[in-house]
Amino acid sequence: MNNVCITGYLAEDPTSITDSNGHLVVNTKVWTKRPFKDKHGDYVSDIIPITFWRKQAEVIEDMGYCGELVEVTGRLQSREYDGGIEMVVVATNMRLLDQ
Repeated sequence: MNNVCITGYLAEDPTSITDSNGHLVVNTKVWTKRPFKDKHGDYVSDIIPITFWRKQAEVIEDMGYCGELVEVTGRLQSREYDGGIEMVVVATNMRLLDQ
């Protein structure tokens, strides 16, 4: 089963496009801190790309902003591009925790 849950802060303002079928797609990234420190005593963080579709894309486009605390559930998906593979979370549910 492919299920991901991430709680973190929007690392950038959401950007939107409309796909060839007329569906709204919003891309952004979520910054999250790992629960442990590295050898220098600093917390390690990850910036995770997230894609929202349709209704959730409308909500995050209208109400999401850089620095907002969010909880995202979805599935992990790989995308090929020139020179590599990117892992992205395709959101199936989202909550704005600062609202």
